[in-house]
Amino acid sequence: MQILIVDDSRAQRNATKHFLLDLGLKVQEAADGTEALRYLKQGEKFDGLLIDWDMPGMDGLQLIQNIRSKDEHKEIPIILMAEDRYNDRVGEALALIQA
Repeated sequence: MQILIVDDSRAQRNATKHFLLDLGLKVQEAADGTEALRYLKQGEKFDGLLIDWDMPGMDGLQLIQNIRSKDEHKEIPIILMAEDRYNDRVGEALALIQA
């Protein structure tokens, strides 16, 4: 399985990456939504995406909207990583992920 981690924090990407590698998964990293979309447009195949909600430029919800707007990416499982301050927007995030 190959997972794409999208997070502007290098430290968070590294921690998540090492955890997933220890589980035997293949991992790619993207520092922002633009880089993540570039991977997908190049035809990279991912079995799942781990996306940080709070990123500069394109936040996690905007990235998910972009990903889900493409038929070829509608079935990729997504986990949105967020802080507690987004609790009131969880419903909005779930609707996008399930779209």
